[in-house]
Amino acid sequence: MLLLMCAAAAVLMVTMGMRQSLGLYIAPIIETTHVGYAAMSFALAVGQLMWGVAQPVFGALADRYGSRPVLISGALLLAAGTALTPFASNEFGLLATLGVLTAAGAGAGQLLGAHRRRGAARACRQALGGRGLRQRRAAVSDNSCSRRSTSC
Repeated sequence: MLLLMCAAAAVLMVTMGMRQSLGLYIAPIIETTHVGYAAMSFALAVGQLMWGVAQPVFGALADRYGSRPVLISGALLLAAGTALTPFASNEFGLLATLGVLTAAGAGAGQLLGAHRRRGAARACRQALGGRGLRQRRAAVSDNSCSRRSTSC
């Protein structure tokens, strides 16, 4: 159980850390790619949208194919988006790397609420969809959705 919690914490640290710390690198990315602040802001805004859209898509894929291949594909998307960002030379390149690849990969890393029982996984994702991120992490970390309780 401890190993599972440590692995879940590591996945959250990578996916959320990549998204949360990107603001520190806006100026160097703009200097490297020679795009304007408006294009960078638009790519980050599309990334926010893509992150939210990717979560239910990758959740459905995890229900069908399992969590491991979905998490591995998300990690590959995240790595590809991060590695290709310095080579983006125009607005479309930033949109593809930061707006789609990196954000979709981070969205795939949010599968930590999935359980082995399919009904419990669906119910947990639906119930936690409207909650804030802190409440979502707390509910997933204490595994309250897998118990038959009224908190979820």
